[in-house]
This record gives sequence, structure tokens and C-alpha cells, in this order.
Amino acid sequence: MTIARELRRREPTARVVLIEKETFCGAHSSGRNSGVLHAGFYYTPDSLKAKFTRLGNERLTAYCEQKRIPLNPCGKLVVAKDASDIPSLDELLRRGRANGIALEELTEADAKKIEPRVKTHERALFSPRTSTVNPLLVVEAMQADAQREGVNVRLGTPYVARETRGVRTSRGTLEAGYVINAAGLYADKIALDYGFSEKYRILPFKGLYLYSDEPPGAFRTFAFGSSDSGISGGNCSLFSFCTNSINFVGICATGRTQSTIPVLIAVSGMLSYSASCGSCATVTPPCARTCFNPITPSESLPVRITQMARWP
Repeated sequence: MTIARELRRREPTARVVLIEKETFCGAHSSGRNSGVLHAGFYYTPDSLKAKFTRLGNERLTAYCEQKRIPLNPCGKLVVAKDASDIPSLDELLRRGRANGIALEELTEADAKKIEPRVKTHERALFSPRTSTVNPLLVVEAMQADAQREGVNVRLGTPYVARETRGVRTSRGTLEAGYVINAAGLYADKIALDYGFSEKYRILPFKGLYLYSDEPPGAFRTFAFGSSDSGISGGNCSLFSFCTNSINFVGICATGRTQSTIPVLIAVSGMLSYSASCGSCATVTPPCARTCFNPITPSESLPVRITQMARWP
């Protein structure tokens, strides 16, 4: 949607058509995500990822404020499980300062003032610029802007195949001088039709949420383990998710594996889950089956889990 809008801005006389296979925009990963506006302190200084995350945070925050889309400026706590995580905290602080991102150094007592149930070893970091927003509201606002600016959004029109002078869809052929592939998890398949991505495949990630019956606002902030930044090889994370209207705990695991690999997640002593997914190893789109089997929650974070969240 943003690409279509930018093309329209740069080439106001061009015909810009966006095809969407579903009956509404944001039906998949664009609308089914945690809605986090990351601050950008995780990434290597001076990298494009660090630059774009910082600018994206600033610009999307401004966009949401302009469109009056509710933002929850809950911030993010990064905690240490034990002394071995302290170097990771130091590295994140260094990266944050190098990237121009506001980060606060906290004691364990300071961290508990923000989220009383969190546990950390001696120190923690707090990112005040991290916030959350409902991604579907953002998509809806951008779609309305795009259509008002002259972008032709065609819903229920999936891509079928490449044509000599355009693309074939389920509703006929569209002639086009330029075709931009922004098909998300299917981008690699479409790229193959145009001679690209012959040696590359998209391996989707799977994330699950658990609902809590605690009242809205009970979770005051995100809580991440420092080892889940990727600095020390962490590739799983568990976090409390803060929204304005619902509480849930999120679990994010690595993308598809080539075999069944059980993973025990115990991030900062918050909660433990066993993850195992082998039958859906290289399937696209992502499987709909539940790949996480809950174990007894840890006593260190008394969160009442009521059910596994399932997308419609």
C-alpha cells in the first residue's frame, strides 16, 4: 500500500493498480502481527535496518497521531536472566546510543516500578519509544488514503501467472508497464515467474498468543530477555503484550525447520513452553496447526492463562 501511494506521488499521471487476493487488506501478516513500533536499538549501528526502524518509528507514530489511530506508548523492558546476560544488555545500550535511540539504564528496583512482576538480574534497560498500535487500523487508514489519492485497489483479485505484457489474475489480465512484487509470504513464488529467487525461498515464522483473563492494563509494558536480541544467539522470545483493551502473552519462535526440533523457552524465568513443529517444516503458506504445547507456567510471573489465541 505504501509503495502504491509513493508511486502515485512521484508519478501523478500514472495508472497505479494494487491487486489483493483477499476480500479486505491486511488479512494475513500485515494485520496479524503484534503491532509493535520498535525503537531500533537492537540493530547494528549505521545499518539500514537501524536507520529505517528509527525513521519508521518516528513516521508511523506521527501518522497514527495525524489519523487519530490509538497508540499505546507502553515502552519495553529488556531484562537479564542472570549475570551471563549483562554483556548483552551492555551491547544493546551501546547500539542504542550509536543509533540515536533513547534508552534508560535501570536497577532491578527501577524495573519493578514499571512492571512489578518482572524479574531481572541487577539491571535492565527501558525503551520509552516502543509502542503498540492495532495494525488493521493502520492498514485501513492507508488503504483509504491510497484510494483517495487515485490508487485503484482491487480486492478479491489474486495473482495467477505472468503474462507477456502484464499479469493474469482470477478476474482477467491486467496490462502493465511495470510490475512490483509485494506479495508477502508468496513473493518468492511470484518472483520465480519473472526469473528471480531461483535459489531462495521464504521460510515463514510462526507466532502464537495466549489470552489472560486479567483486566486491561494489567501488563504495563513489554518484557523481553536480553538474550532474545540475537546478540547471544537467542532465537526465541516470550513477552507480555500490552494493549489498551486486552492482555495476552506472546510466543515467537524461529521459522520453519527441516526436522522436528523441540525448543524449551524459558525467557527470564517468565514462563515455559515446549515448541515442536516438524510436519509443517517447509510448507507455504504457514500451517494453521498449533505448534506449541503448554507446560506448567513458572511461579516467577503469576499470569493467568485462559486459552490459546487462534486467528480466524
